[in-house]
Order: sequence, then C-alpha cells, then structure tokens
Amino acid sequence: MSDSHRKLIPPTKGIVDFADKFRLFGFRAFYIGILIQSVRERRVQELLATSWSMFWYWVKPVPTPNSITNITRYCEIHERFSLPRDAPLIARRQAVWRERDVLIAGEYGKPGARLLVVVNSEHAIYQPYQKIVGVQHIHAIATLKAPYFLVSTGDTSKRLDLFRITGEECTLIRCISSSLAGYTAIHVKDHEVWVGSDFSERANFISNLSTETYAETNYYLPKNCVREFIISISSYDESRLLVVTARLNQTYGHALIFCRLQREFIAANKIEIDEVIEDAAL
Repeated sequence: MSDSHRKLIPPTKGIVDFADKFRLFGFRAFYIGILIQSVRERRVQELLATSWSMFWYWVKPVPTPNSITNITRYCEIHERFSLPRDAPLIARRQAVWRERDVLIAGEYGKPGARLLVVVNSEHAIYQPYQKIVGVQHIHAIATLKAPYFLVSTGDTSKRLDLFRITGEECTLIRCISSSLAGYTAIHVKDHEVWVGSDFSERANFISNLSTETYAETNYYLPKNCVREFIISISSYDESRLLVVTARLNQTYGHALIFCRLQREFIAANKIEIDEVIEDAAL
C-alpha cells in the first residue's frame, strides 16, 4: 500500500450541514432546518428516536471517566482501489476485510454502495443495494464467520444486513434492521458483535449485538463526547475495547476505553483526527 496519494477527504454533507446554514427571515433557525431536511430525506423516524435518546441522556448523562488513554491522534483511512474495468472504489478502513488471499471492500465514495470481492487476485463488483432507496454508501463490514458478513449502510437508509460473500456470490441472506442501524464501526470479539452509532450532533453509543438473537444493548458515550459519532472500535486488550469518535466537520474527537467486564467506559480523552486516502492493492 502506498501513501503517496494522501489527501484530505471533503467534509460530510447531511442534515446538520443543511440546518447550520438554514435561515428563516434572515435569522438562523437550526432546529427548523433539522426538521425540514429530515422530512426531505425521509428520516423523521430517525429524528424522533434520537431526540428521545437525547431527552433521556439529558435526564441521566454518563459521567466522564477520570482516567485517560495513551492516545493523542487517530488517522481515519480511506482505501482507494483502482479497478481495471470499473470506476475506482473508495472504502473506509472499517469497511475493508482481508484474510489470506481474500479481500472484501464496501464503497464509501461515489458512484455508490458497491461491494468489491477479490479472491486469488480475481475481482468482482457487486451492487446489492442498487434498487434499495436511500443507501448511499457502505459504512462498515465485519465477519461473523466467513463466508457470512455483517454490512452496515448509510445515509438515509441506515441498514444492517447479513450477507453470504464468496468468490462466486454476494447474496443478501436477511436484513437485520432496515433503520437506525447505519453503524460506522463493527467489531467482533469473543462471539460478541460491537457496533458504534452514526448520529451527528445527537446522543451516540456503542452496542453489543448478540450473534444469536441480535438483541441490542446501548452504552451511551460520556457527556464530554456524546454528540460525536463512532468511527472505530477495536480490541485494546482481551477485556477492553478502544473506541474512537469524531465531531462532524471537525478535526478532533475522543479516544475511549470501554471495559467489557464492567460494561462501562473507564478512560477518555480528546484527540486530533486526520482523514486521508491511501492507494490500496487488490
């Protein structure tokens, strides 16, 4: 992989960006803009659900841990795959899965939510979301046990789907959730599926999804970073997770450590966030 073509990624556009610029009779009307754009993008259900979460979080916020991590900076990497017969495919690092001679990548940039599958240097492009309204890109991919993969999508349609993906097929087995599930991070550890939410300027959380029932338990972020969305979840050690968050259109976020045994955040601190694109080999 080469980093000779690094460049900053343009800021994400969405409901919050529209609302921030919305004016009514010359005056800033942020929350009216939120409502208008939510209706336009058919995301009223998301708005109501996240507003309810914000209300309960205001009633009982999560305390900020006293401890800090040893992390001060995080690089959000997007991998760019040059394809012989198709337009280049750009994927978030959280939507790229590699194992030996197999590569699976979910498209985040334009032209759309394509899936790239490479087996023994032979690649295939699949478009399972081509006819599903509202799926603009793929957020994250994780394997339960190959060839079965979890795929989360955004932006209007925040789905979580179960796929069977091999060198010969890319088959949607079932939709686990068709709304409010556009997780921007998925991490599987000891048969637990951990995911992170993607709600700009609203209460965000990580969740533990049972691999058998997909029953969801939410653990909201501490109050100093609850409005930041999750961009990465990984193993810090055998019993703890490293969670990284970011603020929309900003260059900062937080690094947090979550204890799976205590089921709580035990460390957190502010960090700098970089965004780059790196050329990747098939």
